[in-house]
Amino acid sequence: MKMKKAYIILISFFSLTILFSICYLLSFKSALYQFNKNAVGKDNLLSSYQESIQNSTKGNTSVNTNQVEAEMNQNDNTVAVDSSENAYVTPSTEYELQEYDIKKGSLITNNLNTPDYLIGLTREEVINYLAKYMSDVPLADYEKGLTAFELISFSKDKVVLRKSFNSDLVQYKYYLAVQDGLITVYYSDKKTVYEYTEIEVNKLSEEDQIELNHGKYIKNADELYGVLESYSS
Repeated sequence: MKMKKAYIILISFFSLTILFSICYLLSFKSALYQFNKNAVGKDNLLSSYQESIQNSTKGNTSVNTNQVEAEMNQNDNTVAVDSSENAYVTPSTEYELQEYDIKKGSLITNNLNTPDYLIGLTREEVINYLAKYMSDVPLADYEKGLTAFELISFSKDKVVLRKSFNSDLVQYKYYLAVQDGLITVYYSDKKTVYEYTEIEVNKLSEEDQIELNHGKYIKNADELYGVLESYSS
């Protein structure tokens, strides 16, 4: 009896296994058939699309040629831009220095020999040089009221710089300060010495001493010598 049950269970197990296998095989074949059918449809659609493109290409040859030329020009421009980033100033580079008077609204253009301090510099290095220049402006430009020193254009063939001036900003030409107990006359940049004097500050009035210890601006040469004379008397 027990053996009979065992056989029944075993036969049922194998029957179910075979049934599931058949179902799985039929499902797989159906899915494979559908996949192949879709693939063929996509291939036909792609072939039709390619044929339509070829036909349209034959009828629009001039348009496509223009597009190709435009793309070639665009590529050429890209190369030019990339190469300009690595460009630097050479002795043969043209150098143009512009001077712009803000007050008058006038612009003077000077075509000069390329200065030695620019040769070998890249665009970024030129910009850094100009920033350093403005942080320590030479006296001549300071007295003219230099407000900006800019890079207008840059390439290996030509460099254009511009200095902008505003004379209204220059209100004083000299500056008095105390150095080692004596009055020293500077230009208005407060760093370039115009004249050392022998005038002792401690011999002046308390009011003049306080003023000089804080520094005193002088408009012009006439005012300068008038003030120095009053200190000496």
